[in-house]
Amino acid sequence: MHKETRPISILAIAGGNFIELYDFTLYGFFTPIIAELFFPSESQTISLLATFSGFALGFFIRPLGAILFGHIGDVYGRRPALILSLGLMGLSTLTITLLPSYQQIGFLAPTVLLMCRLLQGLSMSGEVAATLTSLAEHAHPKHQGLLSSLVHVSGISGMIAGSLVATLVHWNLATEDIISWGWRIPWLMGALGCIVLASLRIKSGSPENMKKPEQAPIHQVLRKHKMDMLRVGVLNALNGTCFFMVFIYINTYWSEHLFFSRTQALAINTGNMVLMVLAIPLAARLADWIGARKVIIRAVMTGIIGMVPCYWLMTQPEPWKVVVGQLAFGLLLAAIYGSSAILSTRLLPSSVRMTGLALGYNTAQGFLGSLSPIIATWLVSTTKIAFSPVLYLLVIYLTGIILLRKLPANLDRPINS
Repeated sequence: MHKETRPISILAIAGGNFIELYDFTLYGFFTPIIAELFFPSESQTISLLATFSGFALGFFIRPLGAILFGHIGDVYGRRPALILSLGLMGLSTLTITLLPSYQQIGFLAPTVLLMCRLLQGLSMSGEVAATLTSLAEHAHPKHQGLLSSLVHVSGISGMIAGSLVATLVHWNLATEDIISWGWRIPWLMGALGCIVLASLRIKSGSPENMKKPEQAPIHQVLRKHKMDMLRVGVLNALNGTCFFMVFIYINTYWSEHLFFSRTQALAINTGNMVLMVLAIPLAARLADWIGARKVIIRAVMTGIIGMVPCYWLMTQPEPWKVVVGQLAFGLLLAAIYGSSAILSTRLLPSSVRMTGLALGYNTAQGFLGSLSPIIATWLVSTTKIAFSPVLYLLVIYLTGIILLRKLPANLDRPINS
């Protein structure tokens, strides 16, 4: 086993991604509390919209963070990028933990909160790219797909952990206690997690043997590797748009239109998400055996054929149909997550790999992915057809198969760091 792939090194790299996604998504799980404490208004709708704007800021800043952290990772090394990313996330999360409310310090409270969200977005833009690049470059050639897939396993697991911790807080504390102090507990846990994992990254690091770019990485990517970066964006738009539609938006739809209880909707959603996470390494192992190109192409074609009936099932009032429809999407996403991770790293040369990967990934996730719930809501309200959001997914997947069908054969060969 390579020194870099010892369990402690894998934990330091993938564990940081876990805790960063946990920290980043806590904001969404505590939206009503944050709205009341930091964006008070006579109109609850205005408060929520202001709070959601903070959630969106964390996504829209990510392309800028991709350029920044991509430059650090390609010029100075993946390890400095990993440590700085975790440090920024820990600092911003700890600041939110200790931040007084609007009632205590006035307009300064939401201002600092939004600045922290910007820092969290910057951090996330570097974390995913640095994690994926490090895992792929330090893996044994026969296990590159499997180890690379841990970026998605750890990230989605972090989101699940955030959901579970938020649920436990609401189950065990009275509403007034949550508003007073209870909401800060999950944030404090996240900040402490960043400190622990940052120390692991510092201790488990080793010298990096990497080829530095001849000029600024962003210039090189835009001049020589635009199509490769576009393909990275397409690969991650396939999973991002589908994930946000099928596991984020659909919860609201179930509660508002199918009248499932919040507990019932969360139980179905969490259960299928866990099954998807368990299936990702299996798909990645298959990609190592038969080639990641074959897995991704077959998965996208299967998705194009089957997503309309599967999405229709998710809009039916019978719980078993909802479970089956979402489970099918979860397995589709597992195949895409399991193969797209290693394909993304292999598309770009090592000297500009982190910049191209970060920019392609974060642009796709920051815009196409995060806008999926808004687009889905607009489609349903405009067409009055419950499963009309599947049209957006079809457009993304049809575009994807056009751009991915001519992937070069060398993408099935292991990369050299």
